[in-house]
Parts: sequence; structure tokens; C-alpha cells
Amino acid sequence: MPDISLFITSDATSGERRLDPSLSLVQITQKLESVTGISPSYQKLTLYGGSQPTVIYDPRAPDASVAGSKTLESFNPQHLARLHVSDTSGKTSVAELVGGGQEDLDSRYQMPQTEYETKSDTVLDWKRKNQLGRFDPNAKERLDKSVEEAQEAIESRGIKLGLRCEINGSKRGVVRYIGEIPEITDSGAPWIGVELDEPLGKNDGTVKGKRYFQCKDKFGSFVKPQAVEVGDFPEEFDDEI
Repeated sequence: MPDISLFITSDATSGERRLDPSLSLVQITQKLESVTGISPSYQKLTLYGGSQPTVIYDPRAPDASVAGSKTLESFNPQHLARLHVSDTSGKTSVAELVGGGQEDLDSRYQMPQTEYETKSDTVLDWKRKNQLGRFDPNAKERLDKSVEEAQEAIESRGIKLGLRCEINGSKRGVVRYIGEIPEITDSGAPWIGVELDEPLGKNDGTVKGKRYFQCKDKFGSFVKPQAVEVGDFPEEFDDEI
């Protein structure tokens, strides 16, 4: 499986990163240390992309060693899905990066913005040095390209509401939604909501409590336009009586 782009977030940082899905979750935490500033031994990983966020790794859990050996691809992450990294050390990520506790946080928020931006050893300075967030010179270009590719796929494939379709050459259904889903990612790229013929989905047309279309539970699926092909895809029936 090729590298996958995920939107990595923490209390202090956010940005898109490409990761090898064949890596174990422990190896993923090691990769993410330079992105979040959180030690691998304290990283709790939560994957967004289905109907509900899923905690895929928690170093405090009794089965942490088993969970840590699982690969990222075993959770079937979608392109540009959000992977949130929480700090379980007892400090907030911001406090640890700044190098102090609540006092430091309070002083930071009371400090004039112009003064804060000139200081070193702050979260902002750390993000600047690591080219994260708004300091990543390629972030906007990558996001713009992702949005453009998705929109082009919708147009070139003729994806429209109400059309029959097939997802990844297997699941069949009807296109019920075309548009952004900020609960999955705030990149601005459009998603395709499909009401499946069979209960092979992960939701009922809702994402994190927000409804995008109506269908039965497990009959809903949200995918990238590149995974959808519209056309003459009739419902498949079991020949046995």
C-alpha cells in the first residue's frame, strides 16, 4: 500500500503528513514526535474518518503492547483523514512545548501578540522552526491540489446526486451527497455520500452526529470522488430461492 496523506492534529499543531501505512502504531508515534513534540511513550492516537472517532492506540491501556504492534493500514485510514495525537503525560502539549505549566500558559495568553511572536522557546517558535501549520511552505499548495483533484474527479466521472454507482469496484449504491464534510477533514475537499445496496457501510448517513443524507444503519458510506464510478450498476440479487 502506498504512503497515505493524513491530517495530523494535536493541542499545539496541525498539518498534513504522508505516512507509510505498513508501519506499526509504535513506529507511527516515533514519526509523529517531530511533528507534535510529544514523546512516543505518551502519545494517544485517535483516528477520525468513520461515523465515530476511534482510539487506535493508548500507551496507558493494558493491551498497549499488542495494540502498538498493529499497523496503521489495519484501521483502513482514508486519504486526508484526521489523526489526533493526545498527550497522556499529565501536561498539555502546549505547556510541555513552552517548557512550563499553567503559569506559562497564562502569561502567554496575557502577552501582546506582537511580543509573543518575537520570543523564542514558545509553541509558535517551535512551529516556525519545524515549518508546521501556517509556516509550512507547501501546506496550502498540497491542500489546494487535493481539493482540485477531487473536484476534477467529480466532473470527469460525471458524479451526480441520484446516480447509481460502484465504490472501489465492489460496493454498489446510489449517490446521496456531494460536498464538504468538516467532521472528517477541514481541507475543503468534497466527499461523496453513498447509500449502499447492502449493509456494508459504517454509518446511517451521519458523521459525528451531523446528518448528510438518510439511510438505514450500516448502509451509509463516505468516500473520496476518486473511489466512485457512476454508471449502469443495478442492484445485485442472490440467485438462490
